[in-house]
Amino acid sequence: MKKFLIAAMALCASACVSGTAQDDLNETQSLTFPGIPLASLVANPSITTDQSTTIDIHDSLHSLSDVGDVNVSINQSTLSGNVGFIQHVKITIVPTNGDPTRPVQTLTDANVGDPNNVDLPILMPSNTLVDYLSQGPVSLGFSLTGTLPQQDSVLSYYLSVHADVGVHKGI
Repeated sequence: MKKFLIAAMALCASACVSGTAQDDLNETQSLTFPGIPLASLVANPSITTDQSTTIDIHDSLHSLSDVGDVNVSINQSTLSGNVGFIQHVKITIVPTNGDPTRPVQTLTDANVGDPNNVDLPILMPSNTLVDYLSQGPVSLGFSLTGTLPQQDSVLSYYLSVHADVGVHKGI
C-alpha cells in the first residue's frame, strides 16, 4: 500500500507545472498644456496649470492573475518633452467609476530639476497602486507649476508596470 501511495504522489507531482512568467505593462499618454499669455507671465512668472488623462491596464492585469499569483512593481514613471519650464509636478489618481472605497490619492509630488526628462517618484504603496489599476480605468490629474511658455506644451507621461506571475498548473 505504501508503494502505491508513493507512486500515486509521484504521478501527481509529475503532472503539475510550476514556474514564473514575467511581463511589462507599458502605458504612454500625451498631454497638452495650454500656453500662457505674455501678460499673465509678467504679472506672475510662476503659474500652475492642470490637465488629466485616463489610463487602463486592468484587462492586462486581470489576464495575468488568471494564470497565477501576480506580484507587481513600478519600473518607471516619467514625464518627457519640453519639461524645462516645470518646477513642480503633482499627480493624483482616482478610479473613473467613482468608487468611494478608492478616494483620490497623490501618486507623485516632486520638485523638478532635469530639463529633459522627469523621473517621477511613486508615493503611494505599490500594492495600493496595483489595486487602483486592477479595478478599471483610472484618471490621472497632472498639476504643473513653473514658468509656462506662451505656446502649448505637449508632454508625454510614461508608466511601466512589471509583473511576475507565479504559475502552478496541473496537466
